[in-house]
Amino acid sequence: MNLSVKEVSPDNFDDLLNICPRKFLSDPYIKKGIEIKREWFKRIYEKYGSPVRICYINGKPVSQILYFPEKIVPYVKNPREGVLWINCIYNPYPEYQKQGCGRKLVYSIINDIKSGVEIFKGIPGYNFISTYPFDTGEYFPMTQFFIKMGFKTYDKNEYFYEIREGTYIELERPRYKYQEYDINKVIMFYEPWCEFSYRFMHLMTDKIMKLSEELGVELEFNIFDAWKYPDEYFKRGWNMIIVRSRVIKSFYGTSEFDEELRRHIKS
Repeated sequence: MNLSVKEVSPDNFDDLLNICPRKFLSDPYIKKGIEIKREWFKRIYEKYGSPVRICYINGKPVSQILYFPEKIVPYVKNPREGVLWINCIYNPYPEYQKQGCGRKLVYSIINDIKSGVEIFKGIPGYNFISTYPFDTGEYFPMTQFFIKMGFKTYDKNEYFYEIREGTYIELERPRYKYQEYDINKVIMFYEPWCEFSYRFMHLMTDKIMKLSEELGVELEFNIFDAWKYPDEYFKRGWNMIIVRSRVIKSFYGTSEFDEELRRHIKS
């Protein structure tokens, strides 16, 4: 079995379609999300270089890792020095699980950094790598995966791998403040680097619209690209969904989410 890692370029961008969205390519929200991701990728690629690597097994693209420096994220007002974010690592093929692709992807980045490779143009050197893994219930839990890769965590929220020992510092996150002018609005944000982020926002829009009609409440809907409207996202404390000036904290698709929505819409 031959494993290889390759950076994504405009020439092989479509190999990504065989990984995350492969089962949803006919979904109109995913189609639009892929267009948005392609546009975002092109901007980052042209300015800094590739933010995605693919692991191939015998020439087949089976998993990906998406990453970029914290300092290029427009809604981080005070970026930490020398921090690289890993935002997504995913392998949807059970038959290719536990073959070493995830490890190879992560260590390809770590080894490049330690070797002094400038993985993003004009941004030399990193102190540590940061990630916020969450467990979807699919395959091997991502939190356990990163621990196996040598990452540490203090709060079981942010996990980090120190390139230079003793350099980790906690990310300064904005706090959400009640916005009076949002009282009759639904404010939602999506990340342009993830086609599913765009899809989830629209699925939630459909759900909230139906529930607000059922409850007889008229709401104004606003959906923002977090990278194109960083000030709006920062002002909402980096929260993805705000309903009537209240943060939705529950996960989409759960009974808690439905109950929280109903409570905030009625209030």
